Amino acid sequence: MLLIPKAFARVSDAASTDDTRPFITGVHVKETVESIQLEATDGKRLIRATLPKKDAISPDEYPLIPGLDASSNGATEGTIPADSWRKAFKAMPRRVHMPVLERLAVVLGETQVTLASTDLRSPSVSTSPLIEGSFPKTETVIPQGPPVFSILLDADLLADTLGALASFAEGVRSVRLEFYGPETPAKLTVPTAKEGAQVVAVLAPMRDGK
Repeated sequence: MLLIPKAFARVSDAASTDDTRPFITGVHVKETVESIQLEATDGKRLIRATLPKKDAISPDEYPLIPGLDASSNGATEGTIPADSWRKAFKAMPRRVHMPVLERLAVVLGETQVTLASTDLRSPSVSTSPLIEGSFPKTETVIPQGPPVFSILLDADLLADTLGALASFAEGVRSVRLEFYGPETPAKLTVPTAKEGAQVVAVLAPMRDGK
C-alpha cells in the first residue's frame, strides 16, 4: 500500500485528455525501494513528483478499512485514470486530526487499483481498472546536467501573472519568457495582444527563498 499526500493530487493536471493516446491519460505510479514516483504528461508538458520513503509515514499506521486489501498482489507500477485519481482525492475528508489521514491510500494490482481515504467515521473506497499500455520513458525528455543558469521565482506570482497575460492574448494564448541572468528580473511578453496592445510583465527573482 502506498500513501500519497493530498498536496500531490494535481499531478494529474498534466495528464492528456486525448483518447487516441490512452496510455498517457492518467497518473503513472511507480514504487521503488527508496521512493514513490508520480508523473503525468500530455506530450507537451510533464509533471513528476518523487516522494522519498525515508522518514515517511508507514502504511502500517493507516487504519483498517473494509474493502482495502493492503497486501495486493505485489504490483509496484501502474497508470491510474486521471478521472479516478481526481475523484479519489476529492472524496478525501477536509478536516482530520491525524497526519496519516491526510493521505490517499493506493493499492496497486496487476489490472486494477484501489483508492481509499477515511476520517475514521466515513471511509471512501473506490476501484478502477489500470490503463493498459506502457507509460512513456520520461527520463529522455527531462534535461540532464547543469543548466546554463537557473532563476528562482515565486510560484504563486508566476501562476497569477501567466493567467493575467493569457487573458490579454489574442488568438493563440502564448507568452514569451525571457531570462537575462539568475539575479536579473525575468521578462514576460504577450506576442499578440488584444487591441494591438504591447503587454509586458516583469518578475523579480527570489533570493534565499524570499
